[in-house]
Amino acid sequence: MAQGELEFPIEPKIGDGLRRFIYSQLFVIPKSPNHSFAGQTIVVTGANSGLGLESARYFYKLGGAKLILAVRTVSKGEAAKEDIVKTVRNRNDGISAIEVWDVDFSSTESVLAFIQRVKGLSRVDVLLCNAGVNFKQYQLDEGIERSMQINVLNTFLLALSSLPKMRQTKAQFPDSPPHITIIMTFAASLAAN
Repeated sequence: MAQGELEFPIEPKIGDGLRRFIYSQLFVIPKSPNHSFAGQTIVVTGANSGLGLESARYFYKLGGAKLILAVRTVSKGEAAKEDIVKTVRNRNDGISAIEVWDVDFSSTESVLAFIQRVKGLSRVDVLLCNAGVNFKQYQLDEGIERSMQINVLNTFLLALSSLPKMRQTKAQFPDSPPHITIIMTFAASLAAN
């Protein structure tokens, strides 16, 4: 192989696509959602900051009848609840519409207890799984690598265990199909650096 010659002569074609992606991330503001969630029950994990908090704010603004803020630290969840109620001016029922529930995704026992509470709800229309972490150090929780435990295993345990309640909701309210959304973002790792 001659000097300067690539062992694998594949050159990535980075151009228009990358420019469009960067432009869309930096300069395009998506339209605010306007779908009504009136009468619906929404569960948001990791709801005390970042995307979880902003998502919860929009669900409340768009009429969610019951909004569950699932957080690891209840005091931070209560602060998030106060912030949501203070900033959403078209509603005044935050005390009764928003509940703060504790759940620690590093503990399967905590997630299982949370699942039992979710099963006790009259309906679940939206489950937004946003809780996640990015650790720089390898750590074990319950014999499993910690970020895998939190970001994958217990998140999917919650999502899959919520399906029967969501099927029941669909049967009761056929015009309102339930949704599960799992948010994974690289932004948290950038903020941590």
